[in-house]
Amino acid sequence: MCNRCGKKDHVVMATRLSDLEPELVRVAKLIHSGKMKAGDVDKAMIRTVAEQLMKAAFTGYGQSFDSDLSNKDFEVLKQIEKNVYVFSGFKNYQQLKEQAFYCRMMRGI
Repeated sequence: MCNRCGKKDHVVMATRLSDLEPELVRVAKLIHSGKMKAGDVDKAMIRTVAEQLMKAAFTGYGQSFDSDLSNKDFEVLKQIEKNVYVFSGFKNYQQLKEQAFYCRMMRGI
């Protein structure tokens, strides 16, 4: 239930992991094969996560770039988009660093 208006049709739900599973499997294989190491980032994964988060942001904000936006709304959405991509990049870096560490640990390296 939305705290703002009391409706539930626009409440943002958490991103489903199954939507990200193909990317997670692909990146896990790269880490396991040694083609991706701690400190690397995966641009495709950053983009995928950011797109999922932006869908939620559009729903929460009630508008998207496809809407007829005022200058203020456009600037707000651009700032949200920038923040989402920065967050996604930092999160990707941290997760890949952890995954690479655990992969090395499992191999005894």
